[in-house]
Amino acid sequence: MNLQSSVDWLTWASVILPLMAIAWSAVQYVLTQKREQNYREFEKFHRIMAELGSPNTTVLGNMALTYELRKFPQYREVIIRALENIEVKGSRADLLEHEFALTIELMKRQ
Repeated sequence: MNLQSSVDWLTWASVILPLMAIAWSAVQYVLTQKREQNYREFEKFHRIMAELGSPNTTVLGNMALTYELRKFPQYREVIIRALENIEVKGSRADLLEHEFALTIELMKRQ
């Protein structure tokens, strides 16, 4: 391929420039989607943390919430600190303490 005339350069530019614009748009779209996904995960994590230990949640509900925390390794440090310091009372507290221990163990291994 020999680009010697200005027509040749214009022809290639008319192909390359739109492709570059499409590629840029695709990259921006993916980055935006990633930011939105991160924000949704941030909100979900905070909803779980707010509900964990609330008076309206049962022991089994708290166990399920604790299990869900395993999906957030990026918050590992705060999850470990929180679960190590939450006081568990009431009937079947042993179940919840065991779930806390399993989650803490998994988080420490990651």
